[in-house]
Amino acid sequence: MPAPAIETQALHKRYGSVHALRSLDFSLEPGVIAGLIGPNGAGKTTLYGLICDYIRPTSGRCLVLGRPAGDAALKGRLAALPQDAELPRGVPVQASLTYFGRLQGMTRHEAEGAARRALEQVGLGAEGGRPPQVLSHGMGKRAALAQALLGKPELILLDEPTAGLDPVHAKQLRALITELTRELGATALISSHNLFELEQLCDHATIIREGQIYRSGAMSELTAQDTQALISLANDADGIAQVSRALKAAPEVLDLSLEGTRLRITFSQDSAGGAQTLSSLLVLAVEAGAQISGASLGKSLEQVATAE
Repeated sequence: MPAPAIETQALHKRYGSVHALRSLDFSLEPGVIAGLIGPNGAGKTTLYGLICDYIRPTSGRCLVLGRPAGDAALKGRLAALPQDAELPRGVPVQASLTYFGRLQGMTRHEAEGAARRALEQVGLGAEGGRPPQVLSHGMGKRAALAQALLGKPELILLDEPTAGLDPVHAKQLRALITELTRELGATALISSHNLFELEQLCDHATIIREGQIYRSGAMSELTAQDTQALISLANDADGIAQVSRALKAAPEVLDLSLEGTRLRITFSQDSAGGAQTLSSLLVLAVEAGAQISGASLGKSLEQVATAE
């Protein structure tokens, strides 16, 4: 069985009287795209720094791809893209990427080839001769991402990768991250304050608060996509009450609550599955006279992350 991509054991980091991480036990299985969620000061950046061996723990262990963080054997296997990272100004993008490839231990020929491939992967194959300051903001983000894709990294850390991008370019970059991470067969850990973005990107999420793990698991489990549904109605109060009674009588419904004109429904996990159960409940609701204006499965990641 392969080792976890990241595993921490009682990991603690203290800055004077400030406890950035408190005996953190964290494990990330290989091959997933995971989100790291938490408010400012929760310990996310500290955890990234410990994984990359930029900083050392006060106590505890941090293993990366089965090796201690900072082990020479991790060179070229771990890639990181800090928030707002930029390539050196005045230096052609491909030359910078070639230099970073050499730092990974590649020969010049290997590094030049890896730089060309990375630029092609992010759609900048024709821009390698240009310095980063003449690129658009979106192109600059993609150029920085190319640095994290050099070679064949097994673990990629991304910190706020779409910060500052407009919705169109952010969506394009999210699709690119998913495609390239899957193509590499890599594990990705992505930190972002945009929880909608992480819902779109990730199949796993870890929520960290005050240096400790609050919740962790598959995205579908955290957001209760297999056990909850929300149905929005355009009916009047009497109509909503009639639909509620009909749905409460359904054998798979465990609980139903009213949120304004929306019905929050909890159903049994051993039912037919989230999508199929919601479909059957919608049919039942329509038969009871429902005027449906919207329906969705589960809770938003924001609701989960901000719950007390």
